[in-house]
Amino acid sequence: MAERYPSSWKKCATCVFWTGPREVDTFGIWVSIDSSQTKGRCMCRGGSFRVEKPGSYVCSSYIKWMALQ
Repeated sequence: MAERYPSSWKKCATCVFWTGPREVDTFGIWVSIDSSQTKGRCMCRGGSFRVEKPGSYVCSSYIKWMALQ
């Protein structure tokens, strides 16, 4: 089942460093991923560099994805 996260939530799915498959809505308010366990690599050199993390994960290296409001 698809998961949706608002742009205000500090989840990997809404982070600039996360490389997992995701889609943003027309208004840049919601991010959709296939499930909360959909994984992508973290590309933050100060964080979990190249480690696969689920889209629902939260970390201290978060920076909001530019595609979001």
